[in-house]
Amino acid sequence: MPNKKRCLGCHKNKPIEARGLCNACYRAQRRLAQRQYLASGPVDQATGHGALGKLFKLMKECKVTNQARRAILREFLPFTGLPPVMQEAQLEALDKTEEDYDTDRNNNQ
Repeated sequence: MPNKKRCLGCHKNKPIEARGLCNACYRAQRRLAQRQYLASGPVDQATGHGALGKLFKLMKECKVTNQARRAILREFLPFTGLPPVMQEAQLEALDKTEEDYDTDRNNNQ
């Protein structure tokens, strides 16, 4: 019988399949990774990066909330031609700037 450990996904004690995940969580993660969106036409990274900059400018002008900004970026990033690692880095950077903004706002009060 396989050794049961705590799954990093569902936090239940189950046999671990791979990457610290049980079979159900591992399969769900693989299905999500396979569901990659492709741009309708060829987009290189330079074009995608330029479009991303324009999107950030537009969101700033429209005063989009942080939660909406994250949702917009999550949907837009697969169409930028950027690799998935860079897409995740963009979202992490957004989280970091939100944390910095909240810290600054709390310190100024």
